[in-house]
Amino acid sequence: MAIGALSALREAGVDIPGDMALAGFDDIPVDQYLTPSLTSVRVGVYNLGVLAIERALDAQRQRGEHRRCQQILSTTLAIRESCGCEPPRRPAVNGTD
Repeated sequence: MAIGALSALREAGVDIPGDMALAGFDDIPVDQYLTPSLTSVRVGVYNLGVLAIERALDAQRQRGEHRRCQQILSTTLAIRESCGCEPPRRPAVNGTD
């Protein structure tokens, strides 16, 4: 969705990040290769899949007795050019910048 928004905004003459900051969710691999590179929230897709399967198996075991639950997953932010922020500096290699 963010890639589509980036494309539509560019077509409308909106400068990213000059006029508007933009961020996505899921941090798919292509995000880092776009121009500007897309800032994105990372979520552990593997863990998300494991939790989904666990919930499906729980529902099957309970045979229709639906029980609402909430699960909070940790996330990180991949800061790139589209938000207008400077990406974090990488550590120096061999003590040099």
